[in-house]
Amino acid sequence: HPDIHLSGGVAAVEYFTRSTIDELITGATAQSNAMWPVIDRVTRLHLVEKDPIVFDWWLLDPATISRIDDARIASVWLTIDDEYLRERERRVNWDFYSRSPDPELMLDRFMARSVWRNDIAARAADFGLPVIDVTGKAVADVTAKVLDQIIVAR
Repeated sequence: HPDIHLSGGVAAVEYFTRSTIDELITGATAQSNAMWPVIDRVTRLHLVEKDPIVFDWWLLDPATISRIDDARIASVWLTIDDEYLRERERRVNWDFYSRSPDPELMLDRFMARSVWRNDIAARAADFGLPVIDVTGKAVADVTAKVLDQIIVAR
């Protein structure tokens, strides 16, 4: 499915370097729309089986999730400070960006798409959904906060 495999068969480095910010955002939106029926179906199947399931996917949409009317489903939205994320990308993933003929351009485009999604996640609060800022927090602390929110939602 072309909307699921956004890069069209090219390497991620090339995809993020050659695509404009608008193309990256359009592609991410198309991917989200293409994946939602599958995510919805898998979620409902797991509800029948009563198996716990966690979706950690950056393309879920707060407006869509807020319309799910089932008390067994909880959502938690994570945001991160834009500059902190940029610094972390440089520190942790620079090897990935350095494979591009223009690493700074690739990072800028990747960050623009990430900031766009971060803004959408932040708007989850508008739908009464919990939002947690993870800037500078340890994984264990974020996990505890997420679990606290899930318990509150039940």
